[in-house]
Amino acid sequence: MKTQCPNCKQHYEVDDSFLGATVSCETCKKEFVVENEETEINYLDNSSKTSKKAFVLMGLVFVLVLFVCVFFIAKLSNKVNVLTAQNTELQNEIKELKQKNSELKSEVDDLVFGPEAMLLNALAAYNTSDLDRANKIIVELFQKYPGKRMNKEYMDAFDKISLAFEDMQMKKRKEEEKRQAEKRREEEKRQADKEKKEAEMLAMIDKKYDIMQEITWYKTKRDCKYSLSRFKYVDASNKYYCVELYFGKKDNGLFLLRLESRFYDATDSHTWIFYEKVQLKGDNGVNVFVETKYPEKESEVGNGSITEWSDNYVGDMDNQFIKLAKANTIRVKFYGKYPYEFDMNEEQLNAFKDIISLYESMRQEEEE
Repeated sequence: MKTQCPNCKQHYEVDDSFLGATVSCETCKKEFVVENEETEINYLDNSSKTSKKAFVLMGLVFVLVLFVCVFFIAKLSNKVNVLTAQNTELQNEIKELKQKNSELKSEVDDLVFGPEAMLLNALAAYNTSDLDRANKIIVELFQKYPGKRMNKEYMDAFDKISLAFEDMQMKKRKEEEKRQAEKRREEEKRQADKEKKEAEMLAMIDKKYDIMQEITWYKTKRDCKYSLSRFKYVDASNKYYCVELYFGKKDNGLFLLRLESRFYDATDSHTWIFYEKVQLKGDNGVNVFVETKYPEKESEVGNGSITEWSDNYVGDMDNQFIKLAKANTIRVKFYGKYPYEFDMNEEQLNAFKDIISLYESMRQEEEE
């Protein structure tokens, strides 16, 4: 058999018994294992032939795949063309349907909103006495279809509806004029009552103008004393409590509401109460406190009597006093070393209400 040295490529021809044995090369002196050179060549040839077959097979597979792809692409392209054609056809059908729908809608609108339908609707509204709607429809009808003025049926309906509508409008105007006249009468009566009431109040109110302070003062003419003599509510008492509202109006329109409180004792006892606060509480739940401490508080001794009094600005509580004036009874309490409480007598209560009523009325007039 034939073999060769793998190092120097020296060829040898040896007996088959040396196959697989380790020998020394005579040329390069290196050892190598004896192999059959012909077997290796056949293996390489066979391997080369196998590679060629595999390459040919792969080529055939590629061609087949390419053919299949081309086939499906062609088929898909044909399908796309068919779908495109169908889509175009459908779009044309849609256009035709839209055109027909528009024509049908126009016909329906003409039936529902056309002159005949509008005439029927106007007459139906007229028959149900809805003259506003009937007139509106008939006027709109002739605006949209002016040619219908030449039609007797339409003009008869127009005349009938217009006449009824004008009659209704005239009745409304008369009713409105009646309401306005009644409103004027009520306003005149209210104003007359107001002036009468103010005149009655002014008859019991003293009005004085302070030229230096440029203010007009309004004080009650009623007796606001609550007597503690053995004959209660006697005006000429020698021992009493007093709470009196009054107000002023400055020339610039500013209002000043004030509360004067007083304790007077001309009896032999000459008792001081040293009050520092006054409370007014109505039976309607309104409760007002007024501080009466010095220096606003004053006291005096003379002519066999003692007097404690305070004159306080209460304009910041005027809304409370206005509510309090609506009470039927008002209880008063003087707080101090010797507190005392009582219900306003009739004269005190009327004086309180007169002042508040005039104050509120004049203030409203100033705001208007």
